[in-house]
Amino acid sequence: MFKVMIVDDESRTCNGLVKIIPWDIYGFVVVGTAKNGHDALEKFNTLLPDVLIVDIKMPNMSGLELIERIRSKSPSTRFIILSGYADFAYAKKAILLNVEGYLLKPVDEDELIYFLNSMKEKFNKELNYTQAKQRIDEEKKEKVIHAALSGDYSKVKPYKHYFNFPSYRVLLIKKNSEIREGLELIKELFGKHNDGIVFNTTPYTGVIVNNQQSLPILKQKIEKLLLTGLPKQSDFFAVLGGAIVNIEDLPKSYNDALDLMEKRFFLKEERILSSDSTSVFINDNDIDKMYEKPIELNSITDKLFYSIEIEDKDALERICVETLAQMVALNYSEVTIKRSCIELLSNIQNKVLHSYNDREVINYVYTSKIINIEKQENIEKVLRFMQDLLLEILKNVDMDTSDNLVKKMVNLIERNYSQNIKLDTIAEVLNYNSAYIGQLFKDHTGDYFNTYLDKVRIENAKKLLLEEMKIYKVAEKIGYSNVDYFHSKFKKYEGVSPSVFRKNNRKD
Repeated sequence: MFKVMIVDDESRTCNGLVKIIPWDIYGFVVVGTAKNGHDALEKFNTLLPDVLIVDIKMPNMSGLELIERIRSKSPSTRFIILSGYADFAYAKKAILLNVEGYLLKPVDEDELIYFLNSMKEKFNKELNYTQAKQRIDEEKKEKVIHAALSGDYSKVKPYKHYFNFPSYRVLLIKKNSEIREGLELIKELFGKHNDGIVFNTTPYTGVIVNNQQSLPILKQKIEKLLLTGLPKQSDFFAVLGGAIVNIEDLPKSYNDALDLMEKRFFLKEERILSSDSTSVFINDNDIDKMYEKPIELNSITDKLFYSIEIEDKDALERICVETLAQMVALNYSEVTIKRSCIELLSNIQNKVLHSYNDREVINYVYTSKIINIEKQENIEKVLRFMQDLLLEILKNVDMDTSDNLVKKMVNLIERNYSQNIKLDTIAEVLNYNSAYIGQLFKDHTGDYFNTYLDKVRIENAKKLLLEEMKIYKVAEKIGYSNVDYFHSKFKKYEGVSPSVFRKNNRKD
């Protein structure tokens, strides 16, 4: 809609013109009226009308004088003159001022509509021309920017006036599907106060930022600009390249930003990442030495499962942190980290489903949840996702155990005697010294850990022997891979061999 202001010292004329036609049908809207030239000048700065319909004769300031004064500061504004009588001298002056029409009072409706249609056509032509010129200028500027980014300075030199900041940084914004306006909206945000030059660099929106502040202040400013300017549902993140003074160094800042995009997964979560952003797991010599050995997923699976078994939330969270830190130290890629975590969680799922016939647990641990790890944008989110899912399992597995550490260990043995359980592994999970925890176990049970484990295995072997299971199968079932070793252990605790025990206890 094009905006119209009516200026006449007769209020009846103003009100009549407001109602004479349905303005919106013709693409116009009356935004205000003024009772004289001075009133019109004051309102013009606020209302910014495209068209003024002006009475030619008014007290203090004539309509022609008003037109001259507005035309001097706003050449694009168009005018229609109103007059109570035909006057050749006024008409001649109006022609010299290049007004759009000369209407006699009372205004003829058809004549007014004719002038409005004529102006609308001119406005649209001007608008189309302006938009086409702007589009050509933008395309030219885009080509110059890409030439600067690629280091082709010969193409940039004639257009060096495009880049008039004292210092620059390249900002790359990760587009979100919710930001439909995308490039144009960001151009508007940064162009408003000359904060940056926006360009497209698929799959990102780029900005050559005016680097006038310190890095922390600049990051805050950019974040605030994007948070307030983009739609509320938009989720975004951005990276900021290093500062440069000469436009010839633009490729360096651009490559800095691209490098940060590549590393983003491993950096602490921020809206705007830059050279001062830090890694989630900082690699130093001590950490590197700790994690030199390759990752054994089966061993980590056992540790995590034991943590669930003994309901140790702290151990669960710590093992997750240590595992991801080791992956980073070993230079695992984002894809490898996510795949390894999916494998770990799937292994835990299988162990839980195998150990607990609990429908509630099965509902909480399922594949569709685990594969959502692929959607996590950075390693902090991967860590939280793993910890939350494992804690959810822990919360929903009903093990009916005491808080007493030894009772938890006993419970673990009785549930997992068929597995390759080691005191060292349990001590590591619980974050205790193995000698200390072993002595604690003996003090409470009267047996060393391995002795207690052997006794539990033998007790379960006796039940299986009475079920007529083959002896080598019994050995495997209770956790002994070597049948001769099983024989020696059985005889040690029962005083007879497995076959004799079965014969002596068989029911006729």
